[in-house]
Amino acid sequence: MVERTLRRQRHRRQALPLEAYPVTAQRLLVTLKRLGTATVVELAGQLNLSEAGIRGPLGLLEASGLVAHRLVGHGPGRRRHSYELTEAGEAVFPTHSEALWEGMVVYLSREDPERLAGFWHWLAEQQRAELSSLVDPASGTLPRDELQHVYEQQKFLADVEEADDGAHELKVYHCPFLSVARDHPVICELERTMLDQVHPDSEVHRLEHQVRGDRRCVYHFVPQGA
Repeated sequence: MVERTLRRQRHRRQALPLEAYPVTAQRLLVTLKRLGTATVVELAGQLNLSEAGIRGPLGLLEASGLVAHRLVGHGPGRRRHSYELTEAGEAVFPTHSEALWEGMVVYLSREDPERLAGFWHWLAEQQRAELSSLVDPASGTLPRDELQHVYEQQKFLADVEEADDGAHELKVYHCPFLSVARDHPVICELERTMLDQVHPDSEVHRLEHQVRGDRRCVYHFVPQGA
């Protein structure tokens, strides 16, 4: 655990912020963050650019170690390159002073686990209180746009969308707490409890989970009685 934490800290120290890259490179990084993997054809379609127009920026990102590719496809026909972010590429996305944060967690997990557990609950309560202040008094629940706004303020890359069944979903593509949550999954359980508390009219189901290896976290909000 300590070696993994140190490696992540090193990537964070070396990484330029996302805003430091040219606009097309930024859009490529964000699109790969959202999609997980994509071919040149898929990236061009997402960005509404020509394939030739993205090959240059994509090549520079790969040469910088932020993006890697692998061959996909089998059988007759030409195999294609599928691109994805590397660990260094993930590091360009913002975090909450991660080096200091993870150092504190490692220290407390060794020296005072009970106090660390108390800290997680305190942190969840702060988040719940902030979200509760935005709850619509008429419905008693948190409006979708407010939910997305709060997540974006805290440096998540997240969307709130309507699902096929008419319910809505919170999709988190980048979580600034992910590296810590992998070692302390209680963070995720507290987040889920918090979402339950500010959506009393819905049942909250987690369909995908980055800690399990999924490329994003997806929370599905099903209205009570639906």
